[in-house]
Amino acid sequence: MRNFRSGFFLIILSLFFSCGSETSTTNNDTDGDLMVETDTASRNITTAFNEDCKPKAKVLEGNSLLIRESGAAVFIGADSTTFDEGMGESHRLLIVMDMERCKEKDREILPVNVSPDFPYRLADISYHRMRDVIAVKGLKTVLCYDMKKQQVFGPVFPAFKNERELADAQSGNIERLEIWEDYIIGYATDLGAFVFVIEEDNSLTPFLPAVEFPGRGLSYSSLFLIPTADGRMQAIIPSMEDQPPYGFSIEALFEQALELEGEAQAIPPRFGLLGRMPAGEQVVVDVWEKKQIALPDNIKKATVEEVRKWLEEN
Repeated sequence: MRNFRSGFFLIILSLFFSCGSETSTTNNDTDGDLMVETDTASRNITTAFNEDCKPKAKVLEGNSLLIRESGAAVFIGADSTTFDEGMGESHRLLIVMDMERCKEKDREILPVNVSPDFPYRLADISYHRMRDVIAVKGLKTVLCYDMKKQQVFGPVFPAFKNERELADAQSGNIERLEIWEDYIIGYATDLGAFVFVIEEDNSLTPFLPAVEFPGRGLSYSSLFLIPTADGRMQAIIPSMEDQPPYGFSIEALFEQALELEGEAQAIPPRFGLLGRMPAGEQVVVDVWEKKQIALPDNIKKATVEEVRKWLEEN
């Protein structure tokens, strides 16, 4: 797995997400070492509680998560209840253990993941501390497990603003999946980024981008406008980077969330006009390059058509 990009932009992202009433599931550590302590670091369950306390199932590496504050652990495994005569082991058994009492609390058999031999995986950043929600990554779908209600939501397929063409059987495979506050953000092969909102009941609703364009490769570049608690907007353009430092990139585009008026509009092949600031200035973003366009003074408050013409000429 490629390294996850951390640093300045992710710190900004976590700050704008935390404008709400809930605490971020990540730490704002500047070097990134503790970014997912509650999630990734706690997957080594042998460092706490009883080392012999394990579910009666085969569990693949990386498919266990210890939630220290609640003394519980979540596993995705396979046993005789999910065994397939033709395919063998089927890793679609979700098990929740009380690690203090070494007792099973719940088990859910998840639906077949395209084929019985494709295992489900815990999401790359899988736990929402305040909601007590676990995100699960299927081959092409997403599930959500509510720890309190002991209920599975999903599976749901990623949704996209525009129709996608599948290049081959690998198209649509989910490469990355992460929980960021009240959103689940992911990336699918050839199809690009997708987002779900975690609703109040912990069900999942697709959250479509404001604008998107076919990328310079097979995938899409999609810009999502995320509302903050005070009604402003922040923009993210999630992507899988094919240049150093590689990995999955979720960058906050603006240094501070903006007050925007009006509907976002696409200006092909790569520009998004996101609306006007309160003083009337247009906000334009180059979606391919992930940067805001500095408009000249005579264009800042121009009409959409005038902005479009200026972009075409420049």
